[in-house]
Amino acid sequence: CPRGGYFVAAGGHRDGRRLGVRRLTERTGDNDLHLVDLVDGDDILVAPNEHDALFGPPAWSRESSAFLFATSSGRDTAGIARYELATGDWSYVLEDTWDLECVGDRAGSVVAVHANEEGYSRLELYDPDTMALRHRVELPDQGVIETLLLSPDGHGLAFGFSSPRTTWDAWLLHTESGESRRLTASPTTVPESELVAPTLHRFASFDSESIPYLVSLPASDGAAPVLLEIHGGPEAQRRPQEHRKHDVGH
Repeated sequence: CPRGGYFVAAGGHRDGRRLGVRRLTERTGDNDLHLVDLVDGDDILVAPNEHDALFGPPAWSRESSAFLFATSSGRDTAGIARYELATGDWSYVLEDTWDLECVGDRAGSVVAVHANEEGYSRLELYDPDTMALRHRVELPDQGVIETLLLSPDGHGLAFGFSSPRTTWDAWLLHTESGESRRLTASPTTVPESELVAPTLHRFASFDSESIPYLVSLPASDGAAPVLLEIHGGPEAQRRPQEHRKHDVGH
């Protein structure tokens, strides 16, 4: 890898020899993805001719001849691409209107694809070789997933989840059945049944961009205080997840 900069290890191969390394550049929303041989020190830059694009960590195939990764190269939103080690070529295999990210297991048996759809999470499981859809996962609520982690054999997928009505907790998904269960129950002084979900709205900006915003209204009638929160961006996003100091109850 080039000297200097900020580096993040991402997506080591199961043979312990090859390691994906992300290098963040000085430009917002831009990074490079390197594939480093830990034995002889060889370094492959996955997309040497691409600039100003996001590149996610690799999710390796069963045969170790290719890997999947998320990238926004040439797109407004990130899709899922496949990189072939033999040729050094890559191409998109899954594209969407919304940003996608992916995570794979050590065995290369399943890939989980997480979509950011209007700020809300959508989770799907695919075959990493054919990209055939296996499961559209039913989430506990309309909310946000954080920190996806597959077990080495691909049978379990752990993730954090919260919504405006539920606390942040750990969940475990059985990838073959698509069923999930809650592992933790974080303490809260406000019952989940008394919290309300926001509604999504949009307005047109001065340059005709469609700007989304969330509105949370108390369940009770009558006058109520108003809290207006404006997120600056652009490198982050205000999403519908647990923010207890802003939650609206009865």
